[in-house]
Amino acid sequence: MHACTADEADRRRIGDDRMETPDDAASMRDTAQRSAHQGLPAAQSSLAEANLFGRGTPPDLARAITLYRQAAAQGNAEAMRRLGDIHAIGGPINRYNRYPAAAQCIAVDLPEAARWYVKAAEAGDAFAQEQLAIAYLAGLGVDPDPMQAERWLEAIGKERRAHAVFYLADQYLYGRGDVVPRDLAKGAHYTLIAAELGHPPGLAQLGALHEYGTGVEQDDVKAYAYALAAHDEGLPIDDHHFANQVAAFQARMTEGQQAEALQLFRSIRQLLHSDGTYL
Repeated sequence: MHACTADEADRRRIGDDRMETPDDAASMRDTAQRSAHQGLPAAQSSLAEANLFGRGTPPDLARAITLYRQAAAQGNAEAMRRLGDIHAIGGPINRYNRYPAAAQCIAVDLPEAARWYVKAAEAGDAFAQEQLAIAYLAGLGVDPDPMQAERWLEAIGKERRAHAVFYLADQYLYGRGDVVPRDLAKGAHYTLIAAELGHPPGLAQLGALHEYGTGVEQDDVKAYAYALAAHDEGLPIDDHHFANQVAAFQARMTEGQQAEALQLFRSIRQLLHSDGTYL
């Protein structure tokens, strides 16, 4: 057990995003502690979370792991998944990269993370199913297995499937130290799959990859078409920024290229709203 470094904190991802006042956190902790002492798995998991994130109590990763294990032994799927997260990341996880000042970490153990994700996924936890699909796609703690990956991708539904594949694309595009080596071709491949699933950030990222020739051929026609498709599918981007993006493409493209991009955009839109499947 050791204190988390800044580099380790930068690797954090999935987690809880609730914000409570110190009094709220202490009250929730006391309630959970009373129930946890009665052996209630949901309360044990809640108390573990308080210890993990330092809500109403100093952060205590060892105590959190013990409580999560107690809850997991009684079949609590969330506790199983949290144990997977801790071993995959090495400590507390928060999607907004906010960590307790005294956050603690352990060594990353991907096989142990996968073992807990399997348990949680089999128990029906959708977040664990998503992480397990990623693990089987990338060989994180398990041998790469496309069939197992497909099994869990199908289980989580189209929206979460796209999110999982897009997350994996980012892992390859930017690398994750020794865990996931940077591989632009693989990053582009999984970005394409996310785009084909109608994921707006995936469509936007695929456009950017073609715009700059990152992992794919440089192609302004495809870049413009995918940028239009991302906006059409609801990418959260303000109108002014989008107008500037369109103007930049039009300024450097011929009329013929613009017409080709619009035709490709219409084809992409039709494909996204067909009944076709991509995984």
